[in-house]
Amino acid sequence: MSTAVFIAAQVRGRHPMIPRQLFGSSTVALGLSTALVNMAAFCGVVSSRLTISTSSTAWIFWPPGCIFLPITVLVVMLKSTVVRALERFGKLPTMIGGQGLVAAGLVAISLLPQDAPTIAAALLMVPVGGGGSFTGPPLTALILDHVPADRAGTAAGVLNTARQLGGAIGVAVHGATTSIQPDFISELQLDFLITAFLVVISAAALLPLRDGRIAMTTRPSNL
Repeated sequence: MSTAVFIAAQVRGRHPMIPRQLFGSSTVALGLSTALVNMAAFCGVVSSRLTISTSSTAWIFWPPGCIFLPITVLVVMLKSTVVRALERFGKLPTMIGGQGLVAAGLVAISLLPQDAPTIAAALLMVPVGGGGSFTGPPLTALILDHVPADRAGTAAGVLNTARQLGGAIGVAVHGATTSIQPDFISELQLDFLITAFLVVISAAALLPLRDGRIAMTTRPSNL
């Protein structure tokens, strides 16, 4: 309800917090949808695997919270690698490759049995976290390259909101599956596969856009 009121206020207001012109760029619109889908995938799979792990006796030997450890270490280690990938391949190829890793990780996790040790889930989540590392920074740069300088702060805020909204949707959808389905393991596996499909679709939608190496040095004159 509050979201609907906010959107109505932005559309009808004389001085909206989020200018409508911001969504006039197809690059910005696709970038925001990509951010939403990828964060939904990441947060959804993390919450779901954590739920499954805590319901298994394997967690006694490997605490469920440790499922985040490989991802955290990986994100720190990949910072310089992401920069080199951006310089060599550009933003779009780096993003699309990262999304491919996310999708592959989701498919691999969907194949895990319920009694799989938590460490196995943690290791298979490495492609999901690694793919996110290669998606986030170039996505931010791509969006900011397609808005005027005086709208950069607003665009960054909208991007962050899209990510947070995606994370909330991912947790809600996967959480609902675990709470209302009698055989939630098989349903979660289907959720993971559907999410992987959505990630692939969001990556494919970026293909018609301009190459990131060109967009990195240009800025549209109007929005």
